[in-house]
Amino acid sequence: MLFLDVKNLFPGMRLARDIHYYDTSKRKMIELKKGTDLTSENIRSFRASNINGVYVDYVPDDLEPVSNIDDGLKNDAVAALKILADNFLNTPESIQALHIQSLSKISSMLVESLLQDRNALINIFNLKKHDEYTYHHSVSVAVIAVAIGMELGFDERTLHDLALSGMLHDIGKVTIPVEIINKPARLTNREFDVIKTHPINAGVHLVKRNLVNENTFKGIVFHHERWDGTGYPNGLDGDKIPLFARIITVADVYDALTSNRPYRAPMQPSEAIEYIMGGCGSIFDVDIVKVFLKKIAPYPAGKKVKLSDGRIATVVRNHPEHPLRPVVKVNGTSEVIDLLKDTNSMNITIKEVI
Repeated sequence: MLFLDVKNLFPGMRLARDIHYYDTSKRKMIELKKGTDLTSENIRSFRASNINGVYVDYVPDDLEPVSNIDDGLKNDAVAALKILADNFLNTPESIQALHIQSLSKISSMLVESLLQDRNALINIFNLKKHDEYTYHHSVSVAVIAVAIGMELGFDERTLHDLALSGMLHDIGKVTIPVEIINKPARLTNREFDVIKTHPINAGVHLVKRNLVNENTFKGIVFHHERWDGTGYPNGLDGDKIPLFARIITVADVYDALTSNRPYRAPMQPSEAIEYIMGGCGSIFDVDIVKVFLKKIAPYPAGKKVKLSDGRIATVVRNHPEHPLRPVVKVNGTSEVIDLLKDTNSMNITIKEVI
């Protein structure tokens, strides 16, 4: 038996206890008996009636991970970024206010979507597509950055500016030769100098024409600065690095590490998180990393994983304070393991995502 928050329920789960509640839409008392298989209508009713959660004893092996952002919105963002990139590549002067306004509108919709559930963890896997990397990466960075900003208490206007900064942070890369961007070997000093121009290529042009505000501009230009002062373009350190840039740095690195690239395979989420935690105080602001760890779901509910003992399991629920130790159900069995709290399972870890 397992108590699950309503946001982690899926059709097909079986109630482990009777539940009685007042359905606010139907204006009547509802009784569901132990053993009932939940439907989408049941779950919608729970949410509308402010039911916090229910006890279940069955979790399907083929759960689909829930997405934070609608596919249509993601596709609109990618399309708008493509148009902007094409104009930037031809000549930066051909970028018009309407191109930025299009992305700005999408940024507002993205923020509005995430604000619908402030407590939700970000399902990074539903953001990823391995084609058109730069565009999908930029959308992912914007989503993760907004989730961090929400936890920091930013108002809606500031979240919008942060989302726009995340979407635009890599737009300057369209001016970098593709053979440098996708080079499988170590870059030469000259090639790295070329790479280092991409934030300035975009940011300075956009702010000079008043196409973005100062906060959005700083997030774009300074997202490769490092906490210890060894980054670029200005070698800023500590809290001299603008807050937007410190947030985008964490989002950018996590999504890049967990993405498939022509020159390397993606890291497992646990490896990427360990890298980021190890970079606290040198690459990253430790306070931003702490907030990031509360908001990211490296193993979202519904994701299949391979355990260190070889068994395949489905993630049922996350512990926000310990993202690498979720609750899982062993596929083909009724066994549910809380990797954080079950004392007999402390030596079991998640080996990889299936």
